[in-house]
Amino acid sequence: MGRTLISAINRDDETTALEMVKLLVQHGADANRKFRWYDDEKMPAFSAIEWAIEKDRPEIASYLRSQPAE
Repeated sequence: MGRTLISAINRDDETTALEMVKLLVQHGADANRKFRWYDDEKMPAFSAIEWAIEKDRPEIASYLRSQPAE
């Protein structure tokens, strides 16, 4: 699913962003997946939860934290 979770978190409308994140997770997106900046192995990895916190999306971060680790 690439970076669809990150793209959903980036939506301007927070309500839409949360709904998109929920739909993506319900359809198989891994809430705990780690991403790298520009797929560069030298860069630190970050999770969708960390990205939601960085983007000041506490409801999304809370929802993602509630998802079981795979």
